[in-house]
Amino acid sequence: MAKAIAIKSRVLKPIKLSAYGKTMGEIRRFRKDIFEKMGDEVYTISDWNKFIYESLKKVYPITIWIQNNDVSLNKALKVICTHFFGSIEDFSNFTESPISLKDFYKYHILSIDKLPSDTYFELESNVKEHLLELNTLVKRYENEDFIIKHLTKGLSPSHHEEAIIYDFYKRCINEQKVVLDYYLTGIKTRALQKALYFPLNFGLIFTINQRWYDYPYEFASPWARERFDHNLIDESAHRVAEIRVTIGNRIKTLYKINKAKYYRELFKENSRDQIFQNLDFHLQHLPLKNDRTAIFNELKKLFRSRKWMAFYALALPQVEGLFTEMQEIVDPKKKGRALSDKVDTVRPYYNLSASYFDYYQYIVPRMRNKFMHTGYDEDFQLKAFDLLTDLDHILRVFYEIDNPLVKLKRLHIRRNPEDFISYKDFASYFVIINSLTHQQRLKNKSEIETFEIDFIMTYTEVNFIIEQLVIQLPELNDRMITSLEYHIGSASLAYNLKHLPMPKITDMLKDISLLKKFQSFFNHYYEEAENLESYFNFISGYQKHLPSLSTDAINALDTIKKEEGVFIKNMMEIKKYILEYNEYENSEE
Repeated sequence: MAKAIAIKSRVLKPIKLSAYGKTMGEIRRFRKDIFEKMGDEVYTISDWNKFIYESLKKVYPITIWIQNNDVSLNKALKVICTHFFGSIEDFSNFTESPISLKDFYKYHILSIDKLPSDTYFELESNVKEHLLELNTLVKRYENEDFIIKHLTKGLSPSHHEEAIIYDFYKRCINEQKVVLDYYLTGIKTRALQKALYFPLNFGLIFTINQRWYDYPYEFASPWARERFDHNLIDESAHRVAEIRVTIGNRIKTLYKINKAKYYRELFKENSRDQIFQNLDFHLQHLPLKNDRTAIFNELKKLFRSRKWMAFYALALPQVEGLFTEMQEIVDPKKKGRALSDKVDTVRPYYNLSASYFDYYQYIVPRMRNKFMHTGYDEDFQLKAFDLLTDLDHILRVFYEIDNPLVKLKRLHIRRNPEDFISYKDFASYFVIINSLTHQQRLKNKSEIETFEIDFIMTYTEVNFIIEQLVIQLPELNDRMITSLEYHIGSASLAYNLKHLPMPKITDMLKDISLLKKFQSFFNHYYEEAENLESYFNFISGYQKHLPSLSTDAINALDTIKKEEGVFIKNMMEIKKYILEYNEYENSEE
């Protein structure tokens, strides 16, 4: 009880204006304390005069005499503004054009130009609506026979249909927690962010991805219903992903109501011949464990001879086969037995998996089960069209997944000089090779060596790129050192990074204030830091990955590595140290 009274007293006690200095940092501290004293009033007051009055009431000695009328408010505002900015003339000159005391206080003391309540009530209403929709879905799933058994008896899914219900129920429950957490702890912060004042239209910079920041969870996305209601899984989106958006949006709804017309329209945009060309192209560029060329040639014959059932029977296993190949590449130790498990394993390696993979994880196994158990299905021609477009999409997914072996194979088959036009491209190639597993490196050793001799040394401008690197790297390091001086406040430390041993630097970084300065530097110069990382990867890997370089090129790189390498390595280690520190800090929260 005594503790509660003490907290209440601390909240009600006004802040002393005299306790604040006149710097921008002190203005920020004053603003933070004002909002803290106001509490929920920040988000509920819907009148500017009332808002200004309540904020000023929290300040001593103003709280003693202030009244909610223009004369009293202007008197109080003058006290605040002159405290931080000097005379009226001084803070009048602070703005490009004359503004009222109220506006000056709003913009330059409170740093807001909108009432937080305007946004707060809108956010609260919409998030509450999302919670209600999610709750309806959860209740619906909890009325499913299997979920009732799961909740009461702890049963696990025993077949595919139960697994679908279970997975989508879990999705809804997990999303419900995320949305509820934002509802309880995040809306106020976001409302205040949206009320902030940005001079010179700088606020336009922060409107990108506005909706995501307003509703930072998946259920607010346009495709949310398909992601959380298994009855609404989108079976068409992946088929229209590569055609014109206007056409795709127009024909998308036809898939369920008139599939024949859907495919007539789709094949006008992406012809069957073009799809088979896509299949041939991707098969050549993928690191397939099993050569599927003969199978796909047979599929082409069956399709062109209109043997739809035979095409369907041969194509259906290829879906799982390709996901098996992808799983073995992205996670060789994972041994998912079912197609659903394999699709789930590949999900993290493809950035559009949330949009497209539910179809493969839940609908295709249903198609396979029906065909395997009955030996029959309906509309085999349309089913063949389904699988043709499925295979086209799956091979494109395979070609685009985030995996070093896939990227390596793609580069080796393409043999395109435009893939190697800068030191960054070579650095990325070195990283790809280094990211291979030991077995993958051994298996592809001969191919990598041949590519280096027959392609890189013959068809790329590697020697010219090295000449440019030798000139540009010292210049970049000098610019980085100069910029670093100002960020960390030490010219000697910035320069000494060219030769200091990393353990000594690590000891220095135990000073959190110094670490934060380095962090600020990397945030501000992130593009230069990325360039530096590419230089680091290049000079760390040229000896291993470009053994056929001329003696002159190797000598030039050896010299630049000796002169500039320690600084780059230290900067990369500092960046890594900061990332590890941030991860630790986040885990402690």
